[in-house]
Amino acid sequence: MTTGKPIASVARHPESTYQRDSLTPMRDGEPLKPPLKWAGGKRWLVPVLREYWEPHRDRRLVEPFVGGMGVALGLQPACALLNDINEHLINFYRHLQRGLVADIPFSNSAHDYYEARRRF
Repeated sequence: MTTGKPIASVARHPESTYQRDSLTPMRDGEPLKPPLKWAGGKRWLVPVLREYWEPHRDRRLVEPFVGGMGVALGLQPACALLNDINEHLINFYRHLQRGLVADIPFSNSAHDYYEARRRF
């Protein structure tokens, strides 16, 4: 059952951005890679949305269907309210907030696929 509560109200210092695959500081303006690939992702819209976002970048970004988080990471707002109805997705992002590190090696092989499927 979903509570309908937002993931988090995110406020960060403008100079506090992160590298693509870790929480190490990086240069401002470089787009961040979403932690998930998401069906129906809006990442491809970021160049168009940026034109509309720039005049309002001092305001809070509200994204009710965050999915893979492509828009929020692409626009890099100083303050955002991110939400989704998918409780498993929200749980994943909450674990990321707490410092989740995926240390399982990822490869595209039939053996690894069937081994992972057997395990889960």
